[in-house]
Amino acid sequence: MSSSLTGLILIVACLFLYMISLWRKNKILLTLRTPSKEKIDALRHRIANSMEEGAGVHIDISNSSENAVISGSAQVALQTVRTLSAQLAPADQPLQVTNNQSALTFFSREAVQNGVRQSGLENEFNPDSSVFVGYSPLTHQSGLIAQLKGEQSALHLNIGAFGAEIALQDLAFDNTEGLIAAGENPIAQAVAYGTADESFIGEELFELPEALKPHPGTDSSLVVMDLFRIGVILAILGGSIFTVFAALN
Repeated sequence: MSSSLTGLILIVACLFLYMISLWRKNKILLTLRTPSKEKIDALRHRIANSMEEGAGVHIDISNSSENAVISGSAQVALQTVRTLSAQLAPADQPLQVTNNQSALTFFSREAVQNGVRQSGLENEFNPDSSVFVGYSPLTHQSGLIAQLKGEQSALHLNIGAFGAEIALQDLAFDNTEGLIAAGENPIAQAVAYGTADESFIGEELFELPEALKPHPGTDSSLVVMDLFRIGVILAILGGSIFTVFAALN
């Protein structure tokens, strides 16, 4: 058997194994895909405890550039703000939101208002619920820490394009205050593993808003992506098998 044919067979075998892993990951593409159950359960527990203890929940949104359009991770943050503002509307302490872009101040306030409206408690909306605290990394973290000084928060949920400066929060906040990082920056992800209580990366980041809903549903976009991948793999496998048989004959 020629070396090229052997290589082709190995490629086919690898593609087949990858397709099987996608299939198993989705459990025949019928079940909900969320970040690991332990992570979500722990985050839900912190949010529920914040309401019982009367402590606040803080979300920080970071966009990748001051003048750029709102990034995908920042849009995820806005969806998360809406989800949590609906859940926390009856709480003693309203949801606190900080951000690093003026446009995000407007959109995050809209997200908070839509969330409390969804819960039927629109009168609880606070127009100062979202605050711009500076754009540059160090200025942003300094403003964020100053904004929350003297306030006890059960949870600090950072979502977006933050960097290694997130480690400053670990130094500034009390150990009893949870620090969660959900970001797209590889350096920030590495730092978060050492400083944050939990990290959400990759697909986990984009599944976060759906996973935090009281009754989460299937994220159809991710299922469609895997269906497309499996379709491409099947096409490649079919062509490869035809080529193998043609070479053998």
